[in-house]
Amino acid sequence: MSWLLSSWKSIIPWIAFVFLYVATFKLAWRKLADLVVSNATRRHGVISWKFWWEFIYYRLILLLPYLPLFVFREHVPTTLLKVIFWWIVLVAAMGTLRFIGSDKIVKALWWVYGYMYDGLLNFYPYRNLVQSVIQQLDLENGMSLLEVGCGTGNVIIAALNVNNITARGVDSSKSMIRQANRKLRKINKSDSATVEYSDAYEFMKKIPTGSFDRISMVNFLYAVPNRTDIWRECLRILKPEGRIVVTTSTDGGSKPIIQEHLHNAPWVQLLSLRLVGVVIIDYFISELAKAGPFDFPKQEILLREVEEAGGISSKVSRVYGGSDAGVNIIFSVKSTQR
Repeated sequence: MSWLLSSWKSIIPWIAFVFLYVATFKLAWRKLADLVVSNATRRHGVISWKFWWEFIYYRLILLLPYLPLFVFREHVPTTLLKVIFWWIVLVAAMGTLRFIGSDKIVKALWWVYGYMYDGLLNFYPYRNLVQSVIQQLDLENGMSLLEVGCGTGNVIIAALNVNNITARGVDSSKSMIRQANRKLRKINKSDSATVEYSDAYEFMKKIPTGSFDRISMVNFLYAVPNRTDIWRECLRILKPEGRIVVTTSTDGGSKPIIQEHLHNAPWVQLLSLRLVGVVIIDYFISELAKAGPFDFPKQEILLREVEEAGGISSKVSRVYGGSDAGVNIIFSVKSTQR
């Protein structure tokens, strides 16, 4: 009881948060439903001032529960306040973009992701995922590697650290490419590796047949609408004895990934702000997958697409959450036209 009396100021903002959240929950969902219907039926679409007035009202309802945390901010940890602040900013931005168009949402996601993505380097399952890809690539000195959807260059850098190779990367996110270039310069590897901002399919169409010994794609396929075309181009630019290594999400959920981390690394690494940012963005990617912009194909669909494109799959296993419960599939692909 004495502890409760001495700590009441620290408890007040959280009690107020819970109370306001419960009190406004139903109203917020009702207002969101009205906005979605208004936009879909063009009754008060995005070009109407009335729509945006209602939208602002809806955002204020969502913001209200967080107000006590900032009013009593001296009793709330600074790190937590920062996380809450950026969560509010990101949710507000995504809430605005959802009524403007999914293509703009996707572009905004990748732009933010570029600055948050390397928070995954504090995450054991991701580090293990990258190493699993490197092992399946089975690189040798003098080989050439293409990373399709290279992101911030983590697979390329890991490959350069293992063997004396040449590497190229392509990604359609400017912020990802910017981070990749910065990291390559920092480790003095920009002479043996280059990354380019471009649509992956358009990039590969310009590459001569049989150009690469190895091709890797890490968490890329769920974000492209034309997987069959991607497979055909990859197999075309692959050397006759070459290999493609792919890993991509086939299942949702974060429980097995968190469990893998806790079994192999300190829990405190989960408190990285950039890692929290990645978790938030991944949540939005999962939500968008339900609406169409992203697709998490099942294992049988992926392997069938490879076969239809003229490839043959091998070394199929699960990763990113363990070999049994992992949410990713990882496998190698070779051409049947060798």
